[in-house]
Amino acid sequence: RANEASISTLFWGPNYEASTIMFSCNVGLRSLRCHQRQVANVHVDMVVGVCILRASSLSDEPDILHPIVRMHVVDAATGQYLKPIREFRVGTSTTWHEGSSTIQMSSCGGVGDVGGVGDVNISVDHVLPIATAPYALQGRNAAPVWNETRIVDTRFCELVNSNSVLLFEIIDFNLVQPWATRREHLSGLHGLAWAYLRLDGGVEQSVEFPIRLQLYDYQVLSPLARYHARARGLAPPPAPAASKVPAVYLQYLYKRRTCHMSRSSLLVRIEPISRPKYCRVHQRPVHPNERECMNDSLAISSKLELSGSGNNANTKEKTQDARSFCAVCRSRYSSEFCVIPDKLLCRIDAGACGALTIQFSPKGRMLAVAAVESLFCPIRLYDVTSFVGNVPSAATAAASFGVRIDQDAKGAILLADLDGHHDIIYDICFTTDERFLLSASADGLAKVWDLGALAALSDFIRPKYAPQILCIFQVGISQKVYAATFVDDKTDCILQDVAQATRRLNHHSKCPFVLTGSCHGAISHWNPQTCASGGLLGGRQEHLGHVNCIEVDWHSDRVYSGDSLGVIIVWRKDGNGDSVDHFCKIRNIEVPELNCRPILSMQLHPTLRRAHLLVQAGISTLRLLDLSTGRAVSCFKGNLVTSALIRAQFSPEGKIVIAGSEDGRIYAWDSKSCASLALPAVHAQCNAPICDVSWHPTQHVIAYTCYCTDHPVLLYSAERPKSVGDHRKAPLLSSTESVAG
Repeated sequence: RANEASISTLFWGPNYEASTIMFSCNVGLRSLRCHQRQVANVHVDMVVGVCILRASSLSDEPDILHPIVRMHVVDAATGQYLKPIREFRVGTSTTWHEGSSTIQMSSCGGVGDVGGVGDVNISVDHVLPIATAPYALQGRNAAPVWNETRIVDTRFCELVNSNSVLLFEIIDFNLVQPWATRREHLSGLHGLAWAYLRLDGGVEQSVEFPIRLQLYDYQVLSPLARYHARARGLAPPPAPAASKVPAVYLQYLYKRRTCHMSRSSLLVRIEPISRPKYCRVHQRPVHPNERECMNDSLAISSKLELSGSGNNANTKEKTQDARSFCAVCRSRYSSEFCVIPDKLLCRIDAGACGALTIQFSPKGRMLAVAAVESLFCPIRLYDVTSFVGNVPSAATAAASFGVRIDQDAKGAILLADLDGHHDIIYDICFTTDERFLLSASADGLAKVWDLGALAALSDFIRPKYAPQILCIFQVGISQKVYAATFVDDKTDCILQDVAQATRRLNHHSKCPFVLTGSCHGAISHWNPQTCASGGLLGGRQEHLGHVNCIEVDWHSDRVYSGDSLGVIIVWRKDGNGDSVDHFCKIRNIEVPELNCRPILSMQLHPTLRRAHLLVQAGISTLRLLDLSTGRAVSCFKGNLVTSALIRAQFSPEGKIVIAGSEDGRIYAWDSKSCASLALPAVHAQCNAPICDVSWHPTQHVIAYTCYCTDHPVLLYSAERPKSVGDHRKAPLLSSTESVAG
């Protein structure tokens, strides 16, 4: 009791009750007052249950994308993994690989050899490390939450009484991190932080409260430490042999010399649990006690068909859509790199003077073309790539309001012609559900269009009427509107459940609020329900030049506006954006390279957690800005921009930067190395400036347009790489054609 009281005073403070202590914790532990509760005595057959809850904010590195927590149970003296339980009861199991083989050696042939495989079979004789599922960090959030329980194949009483230590490490399998900053680790992973926990004492009671472990940064081992690791047999053997000592154990030993505490901590819970029962499942196993077996009811015989008769009608309807087959070949998974297109998909006759702005919808179902005719400037909506997803394609949905579509037709299909502007359209923007379209024009008007049946909604809540105008915002007489965007558009509106769709029907019919930027240097806030202005952001004219572009960061609730003098203003949105009072100015970003150069386009990096902004400015200035420091981190050179409105854009995964040019060519760069990428020879030079480019969000398709001539809108495509080698070459090379010099 005296020892327990002294330990409690050391770790938890003098007010801690010594009667509730089960064991003492030698951990990298932060001081934390927790409540304990007593439970029944631990049964001798209970195993260890580890619940990994969450971690505080990790280091703010843009390459940390999918952190994983991996736990090792090792001997504190030798560093080797502990032995698992061998007294199995019939029908119980905790680890999928119990009794599996780590290596099989082929022999030169002998008695009893089959297929050249000998009798040398080394089985797994230790507790395998356990890991959580990767947690995808979204936006600027650097605090991962796992909330996963894992089972350790050892008795709880043996773990407490033995000289064992639990090593936790937070790792990431992200392979795009540069080698100059990659931490030392094995197996293609790099370590972020690690922690340890040692359990000593009796097992009469159990503790079920969370324990906050101090995290330590990974350190590069000194040459002397490497020498001692090899001398003691702790260094990992060459592949394919596996080491019985985890690499994090060397960090645990090296901590005695150099202790680099991280600012983060890891919250875990250790408790004894009963061994799970053995069970069989008919799908892929997701738990350690599951075994996969074949379902006899799904066996294919001569009396059963491969698919049910109820699905035959749907299958025939899908096979009749010839455009969908081509869309599948061009489709891109979210984890794949984009491929630079290498063949012409189709041409679209834009107008008498071409088109200044084009934009793919967020789901890729439509392409909006802001055409320039002699007397008016319409917005034409096309279905150019079909659509593979949970909702019907735009061409199929257009049949609900009387448009007859030939599904076997090749090329672009005109869905709607939105006639309403009488001067050049500078900017267009979709909502996430493709229900509303916003346009900004030089005639001093910003218009919101209700696309009706063309929206990317389920059949239960999608309207049946044709696209129509919803509201008009008039900035003023002779006031050109250069930029427009929706304020709050975070919800994904593709619903499948009827009840859920009915409950949220009123929500989807509401159009988000709108921000517009015009030539008088102010940003106006508009209410689509009343078509009235809510005022100016900041209450006055904050920009000294024309507001040429507005970019909204949905993750961090920031709004960035750029003007004709090269100044970027950062705004913070505190509420939901339905009032102008929710916006306040944070600071100005003034980069020397952009001084007195008009900002023509801006786009946030689509994947990096730390905000990076791609800025295309005048005098051939294309920079990538780090918004946390306000400095340019990358410079892209090659395209010509002097007086025309030229825009640049990221590829959907952020690996490629592509931009137009006044010399009629398309230029592409690697977003990290800034190296220029050669385009296939099929991308011919145009006889007019290429003003805008748009990349399809889910397919290997790109579109670009020219202005001042009757040049058509060109769309190029590429098929998805079929091999791993082609997938790795995707950012640099096309899939079917070699690159021309």
